[in-house]
Amino acid sequence: MLAMRQFLADTTIEEPPGAFYKGLRLVGVDGTTFNVQNTPQVKKEVSKTKTRKGEAAFFRLSCAALVTLATHRPLAVAIGEKGESEGALAEQIVGQLASDDILIGDRYYGNGKWLGRLEALPALPFYLLRVKEGLNSGWIKTLKDGSRLVSVMDPESKEPLVVREIKAQVRRPGNQWTQVRFWTNLLNEDYFPAPELVALYALRWEQEITFREIKEHIGQGAVTLKSHTLTTAVQEVCALFMAQAIVVGARMEAALSQALPVLEVSFQKTLEACRNLCWLWAMLGDELDRDAWVGIENKVKEGLKARATRPRRKRSCPRKVRQPVCKWPRLIQNEYQKGEIQCEIRKS
Repeated sequence: MLAMRQFLADTTIEEPPGAFYKGLRLVGVDGTTFNVQNTPQVKKEVSKTKTRKGEAAFFRLSCAALVTLATHRPLAVAIGEKGESEGALAEQIVGQLASDDILIGDRYYGNGKWLGRLEALPALPFYLLRVKEGLNSGWIKTLKDGSRLVSVMDPESKEPLVVREIKAQVRRPGNQWTQVRFWTNLLNEDYFPAPELVALYALRWEQEITFREIKEHIGQGAVTLKSHTLTTAVQEVCALFMAQAIVVGARMEAALSQALPVLEVSFQKTLEACRNLCWLWAMLGDELDRDAWVGIENKVKEGLKARATRPRRKRSCPRKVRQPVCKWPRLIQNEYQKGEIQCEIRKS
């Protein structure tokens, strides 16, 4: 684990301009799980994970990760081999945040406890956290853009924290409004307008795409990890995140050399190119000089540019699932909502 953290820290890649918002790097935090095979060695150490519907088919190895949202590069990862919760794992890695980072988190992190943890960090990073509507806050002052300064109690230190609260409603054209609420320590409403921050939160979905790249492309869509013991399963997850960092580095280098946005360079094509180059190096590494390798790399980069993806369509999917386990409606037929997101600030 320590070796992986050092590897990610030492992977020095220059972030592109799109990775920043007004000079602040956009970073996400979230958790995910990996299924571990039901081998006799695993069954001796752990039990199958409990779910809402009973016992799961596998033991799920949980992890939490910090990721640069504009490039999908992992910055730090904690793996719960002892069944730790997402919050306990995330607490281990948020110390990797710098003073010029904006941490974007979902409603799991939007509470007084996490505000206190982030405010207590030595680097004191910025943050933008989505918050449930039912959480209490004390009004202090209403700002010009409709947001307001509020007081939130930290349940651990018992100290009040002053943050900026933004309430808004968003929708695609012609659809129903969705109510959203945020807490942030970006207090200057002139330099950080509320509509910009609401739109910024949409980037949090890039972390979900990062996890999909790790599982579907690098992990080749396997239902379970290939490892037969818990120790090697942890090592396998470490290797997956290391591979993600390497492929993202190659993707960013190709994008920079070909003057393309990073996310328009196909991750899957970059991964295939990296695998092919590794095979070629294993076969001909001693027979080709450096100039020949530079020429091959340039040809690969040009090929990635030729196969670059188009800018993403501005669309979203309905909040439905095929097999509901809560109050979400059931998805029968796929449908999409297209167009620019509309945002209105709910003034207090």
